[in-house]
This record gives sequence, structure tokens and C-alpha cells, in this order.
Amino acid sequence: MVFTYALPLFLDAVGGSHLHLTSGRALSVLFFLLLGPLWARYVDRQSGTAPRRHFLEAALLTGLFTLMLGTGRLFWVVLAFVVAGFFYQVTLAFYNNLLPEAGEGQTGLASGLGVAFGYVGSAVALSLTRLFSPSYPVIFVGTALLFGVLGALVALATPSRTRRVPTPSLREVFGIVFQDRAFGGFLLVAFTLTEPAHTGILLLSLYFKRVFAMPDGQIALLLAGGAVSAALGALLWGLLAQRLSARRVFGWLFPLWAAGLLLVALTPRWGVFPLALLLGALLAGIWVLLRVVLLEGFGDRPLTLYFTYLALVERAASMVGPLLWSGVVRTLHDTPLAFRVGTGVLALFPVIGWGVYRRMMRWG
Repeated sequence: MVFTYALPLFLDAVGGSHLHLTSGRALSVLFFLLLGPLWARYVDRQSGTAPRRHFLEAALLTGLFTLMLGTGRLFWVVLAFVVAGFFYQVTLAFYNNLLPEAGEGQTGLASGLGVAFGYVGSAVALSLTRLFSPSYPVIFVGTALLFGVLGALVALATPSRTRRVPTPSLREVFGIVFQDRAFGGFLLVAFTLTEPAHTGILLLSLYFKRVFAMPDGQIALLLAGGAVSAALGALLWGLLAQRLSARRVFGWLFPLWAAGLLLVALTPRWGVFPLALLLGALLAGIWVLLRVVLLEGFGDRPLTLYFTYLALVERAASMVGPLLWSGVVRTLHDTPLAFRVGTGVLALFPVIGWGVYRRMMRWG
């Protein structure tokens, strides 16, 4: 949340541009692609306290380089952003890898609680960003300290790992997606859901502004309502995953997301607030269930490596989705109708994912 709101404004204040932001983000993803799977393989070869120790190391390094964002010199700000972005992605993958131990047999509920608290944390971070803006170094310092402290608490509270799983060789690490066809299908399914989700996160505010001419205050209210709905929805999805099969509940997301995106494209102004609540709950369902379904289907595999590849697919989706949506909107000349059509096109992805999920996934 801080990277999304405070960092772009701070880059602008120190003479940066959107090019510095997008190129820095691309570099961090590239480093994660090259180094993340290798680090994940190393973690998967260990047991005991090693997995949570590596998580803590990544969390503390994320905090350290987030702290360095407030240096005020453009080169160092961009460099710190690239490194912090890399370690942040590693931290998320390693955090997901702790879920079997942290959940202690209740991974669905644990995942739901984690996502719910994540949305609460995002709301707090956004409030602090607005409160302290334009004192951006203060924001970065506070975020770094909070991230490090919470990371330490998670590492201390998570039981040690007792299980060991076979790990691929160094030569097999980057080909695991093609060697494990079921996992490759799961990643394709994950892409079809996270692509419209990340597009909505990035562009929904602009959609409300251009299609309905909403003022910023009303848009902020809609987003706040969506965040509350997401936090409550995360708990509900977690309970459903715990009571029922997570794989079964996960299948509900595809038609619901396709219908939700079509509703965005067709809804008049009076239906926008209920729609924001619906989208918030559906968004939480993706983040809650993806992790639990991966654990149910591939729990006997090298989980750190598998969660790392899931994170890479999410990063790819976060770049492809906005590019596709923007291409449709530009082709139709940036009109309100173009915004609606572009959003409707995104509904094709969950439909495709639903077909893949039903026909191609093979667990075990």
C-alpha cells in the first residue's frame, strides 16, 4: 500500500517520473525471477527453524531497504525501491510457505485471518500516508519498523517445521512448471483470476472517475467500503475453505468473478456502492483460496518453490492485465463506453480459467 501511494508521490518530489517507478518495479520482478526460485529451493531443503529464519531475514531486509527510501536522492531511492521490492516478493512467498505450520490443521481459517488482517493493515497504512504526507521519510521509517516488528512476531509464533520433501536439482528448478503438468495448469488458472483482480486494484478508481464522474472523496468512500467488505469476506472464505473442500469453494470464484466484471461494465451509478462491496469480497476470496488450494493439491511438494512461482505468475498478471485493458480503452478512444468494454473483456479470463480448472487440473 505504501509503495502504491506514497512512493510515486515521493519520486515526483525528488525529480523522478513514472519511468523510474515502472522500470524499478520491472527490475525487482526480474531479480525475483532469477534469484527467487534458487533461494526457495535452498529453503525447501531445510527443516526445523530454517524456514521461519529465512522468512525473518527477508522481512528485515525489506524493512531495511524501505527505510532507505527516504534518503532523498533519486538514484538511491530507485535503487532502494528495486531491492526492497525484491525482498518484499521473497517475504510474501516465504510467508505463504509458513501456512501449514501456522495453521496447525486449520489452513483455511488461518489464510482467511491473514488476508483479513492484511486489509486492515492496508487501511491503517493508507491512513498514516494521508496523515503524514508530505513527510514521506517519516512514512517510510514507520513502515519499515512496523514491517520488521510484525515479521519478527510471525517468525517467533510459527512452530518449527518437521516435514521434509524431495527438492528438484538446480537444473530442474526453472523447468518445474513444465515437468509438473498439474502445477502448470494451476498457475494458468491462477493467472486467469489474478489478471483481472490486479487490473481492478490498479484502475478501478480511474474507472469510477471517468465513467461516473465521481469526485475523489466519493471514490475514497467506495474503496474504503470495498476494503471493509474484503476483510469480512476473507473470514467468510476462510471458514468455507475450512468447512468444505477448498478446491470446491475455489471453483465458485470463476463464475462469480466473470459475473462481477460484467456487472462493473453494465451497472448504472446507483448500483456502484453494492458493486464495490461485492468486488471487495471476491478479491479477498482469490488471496485466501489460492494458497489453500495449492496446499491441498501440492502439499507434498517443495512448497517454498511452488509459492515462489505462484508469486511470479501474480506479478506477470499485474503487468499483462493493465496493458490489455489500456489497449482496449485506447483503441476505442478513451470514452466512458471504452472503459466499460475494456472491463467486460476482462470477464473472459475467469471463464477460460473455469474451463481449465474443470478439465485440466489433476491433483496428487
